Amino acid sequence: VAFEPGETVKTIGLEVVDDSVHEEDETVEVALRNAQNAVAGGTMTHTYTIKNNDPLPAVAFREPARRGDEAIDPARVAVLLTGASARPVTVEYAVTGGTATGRGADYALAEGAVTFAPGETIKTIELAVVDDGLHEEDETVEVAVRAVVRAAGLGEAGAAVAAASRASTAVRPTVEATLEV
Repeated sequence: VAFEPGETVKTIGLEVVDDSVHEEDETVEVALRNAQNAVAGGTMTHTYTIKNNDPLPAVAFREPARRGDEAIDPARVAVLLTGASARPVTVEYAVTGGTATGRGADYALAEGAVTFAPGETIKTIELAVVDDGLHEEDETVEVAVRAVVRAAGLGEAGAAVAAASRASTAVRPTVEATLEV
């Protein structure tokens, strides 16, 4: 920065780039050094804080319900983050209901969590579907977000339940009768 004779104030321009990533406030420090024809005065550094103006991303299921055949293994349930985050986001999930029997009878899915690395916006929960060979009505497994551990809010579809339906691929039983006269 050069001062002309008689000037006592100069402005240093700082261009702030508005991104769409939720992140912590950031700082820029500007220091004055190597004064020529002047002595160093009081304050020689200035800190400018760039305040984050991006909302917390929300967590949601991609779709509130899906259907699939029993023979499809695994069934995949997509979990979305509505915007990128500069920090990891962990989402806990659990089976909260449905008509199917867990523990390997109709499906297997333990409580768990998915963690979005900074910048990631989609993760998948894999539900192991068991083809039991029985003819039965469609069964459902309800999976819900239990908690968002950090850096995100719970979106509208995140509070909803994702249901994975399964239809049996077993052959439907038939009854034959012979009428003798």
